[in-house]
Amino acid sequence: MPRSNDIDESFRNIEIDFEAFVTNIRISTMALKLFPNVQELYISYMAPHNCEFNIYTAILRDMLGLPICDSLQRLEFQITRERNVRKLTHYWCATDWVPPADPSYSEFYAKLSPENQEFLGKEQNNFTINKVMSEIVPKFPALTEARIVAHNLPTPMESFSDPLFEKTAFYYLPLSFAPKLEKLRIETEKCQVQGYEGKGWFDNRLLGDVLSRIKDLRVISSHLEGKDIMMLVGKLPHLQHLDLQTIKRIPLFLTTEDYAPFGKLRNLEYMRLPWPSPRRSGSIPAEVMRKWVIGIVDSGLDRLQTVELLGSRYSASKYERTDIDLQFSVQRTEKGSLLDMWGATSKADYADDKGRY
Repeated sequence: MPRSNDIDESFRNIEIDFEAFVTNIRISTMALKLFPNVQELYISYMAPHNCEFNIYTAILRDMLGLPICDSLQRLEFQITRERNVRKLTHYWCATDWVPPADPSYSEFYAKLSPENQEFLGKEQNNFTINKVMSEIVPKFPALTEARIVAHNLPTPMESFSDPLFEKTAFYYLPLSFAPKLEKLRIETEKCQVQGYEGKGWFDNRLLGDVLSRIKDLRVISSHLEGKDIMMLVGKLPHLQHLDLQTIKRIPLFLTTEDYAPFGKLRNLEYMRLPWPSPRRSGSIPAEVMRKWVIGIVDSGLDRLQTVELLGSRYSASKYERTDIDLQFSVQRTEKGSLLDMWGATSKADYADDKGRY
C-alpha cells in the first residue's frame, strides 16, 4: 500500500499544467475567426470544477461577433468535469488517505499569464453565470442541431425547478439564441462532483420556447423514470424522432404503463426506447411489447413508422449482461396497420438465464 508521502509526490507529478491548458483553449478560440464559413463546430475540453463557468463563458465571449456564428448549422460541446487529482481515485477509495483539495479559482488565476487572466476574467459562480451569459452569448441564426455532453447535466425531461437545473443548466443557454434549432442531443451521467454544493440561479423561461421547437431528440443518461416521460411529453409536444437510451443499457424498472404518455406525441415517426424491465421480472415479453406498439398506433400515432427497444438480459450471473434488441416496423394498408417484428423475438433471446422474463 503506498504511503501518504508517496501519494503526495504523485499528486505533484500529475498536477495539471493550468497555464498550458488555458492557453490551448484561448488560442483555439482565437483561431475561429479564420474560418468564417464553417458549418459544424466541435468543442471539447476538460474543465476543473472551480473554473468551469469561466472557461465556458470565455469561449462564447470570444465567439461573439465572429462570422462563424452566422454560418454554424451544428454545434457540439463535450465537457469533462474533473478533479485535479482524478488519477488518484483508486488510492483514496481504498484507504483513509484524503487527497489534497483542488486549488481555488483565485489560486489558479494567480498563476496564469496576463493574457490568460484576461481571457478567463473575473470568477463566475452559480449565481452570476446565467446573467453574464445572457449578455455575451452570440446569436446562431442558422443553427439547426446541437449536442451537449457533460456530467450532471439536467436532461430536458427533468423539472426546471430541480436544483440541478439551477446549477448546471447554463450549458443550454446558447440554444436560446438559435431560432432554427430542431435537433438536440444530450449525453450525461449523474455522479458526485466536488463544487456543486449549494443552489444557483436560473431563469426557467429561457428554455421553454427552445424545447417546444425541438423535433428530433436524443438523450443518453444514467436513469429514466415514469415521471421523466410525462415531463418530456409536456415540454416537447412536436417531436418526430425520439431516441432515449441509458448508459451501458442499465436495466430500468419501467412498464408499458410508464410509456403511455408517448401516445400524446401525434407527430412521432420514429421511437427508440429502453426495453422495459419491471422490478424482479426481467424484460417484458416481446409479444406484450408488440401489443403495446399496436395500441399506440391505433390510439392516433398515424405517422409512426418504426419502434426500437434496446435492453439487456442477465447471462450466467447478474453481473454479466448481454445486449438485446427488438424492432417493429409499421406497414399501413387500406385494411389497417400491419406490424413486422424482428430481433430478440423469442423467450430464449430476451429471458434471463435464471428463467425470468
